[in-house]
Amino acid sequence: ILAALVVSAGAALFVCVNTLRRWRRRNRLLEFRQAQLEEDLQAEVKVRKESHAVADWFRVLFAQTDAMVFVQDITADGLPGRFVEVNAAACARLGYDRDTLLGMTWRDLEAEKERQLVPGLTRAELVILSDRELLDRDQVLAQSEMRRHTDLLLTGQTISYDATFMRKDGEKILVEATA
Repeated sequence: ILAALVVSAGAALFVCVNTLRRWRRRNRLLEFRQAQLEEDLQAEVKVRKESHAVADWFRVLFAQTDAMVFVQDITADGLPGRFVEVNAAACARLGYDRDTLLGMTWRDLEAEKERQLVPGLTRAELVILSDRELLDRDQVLAQSEMRRHTDLLLTGQTISYDATFMRKDGEKILVEATA
């Protein structure tokens, strides 16, 4: 019985020692994981600080430049949508307040009379087609041109072209658009 008690006591002691060893291993593993998380967190904080610094720099550049800057949404059908951001220079040069410009598109700013109305039509077609049909064809052509520009931009290419904008007061201004 004494031997059994010793064995039992030894077994109990063995179990306690193993449990203590497991706890120490778990503790070391948890400390290691905590150190990794702290390193990851420090790296993330550094990246966020750097990205905030870059964002702040772009915000200042966007606000302080004399050039008109427009940021447009892309619609579900891949066409340029409404402006989502405009700078103060755009508002000042075009005579619109910021909220009004944010409700507009690039096409809204183009001087209507400056747009070439459906190039490639014969005189007979120009005479036969109604104004509505001409405008519909013009819209289709403009969308295909806008889609081509959007596709170029989405592949990382730069586009540049001249356009004529109509200010709020009706004055036309020639602009060079680069995106």
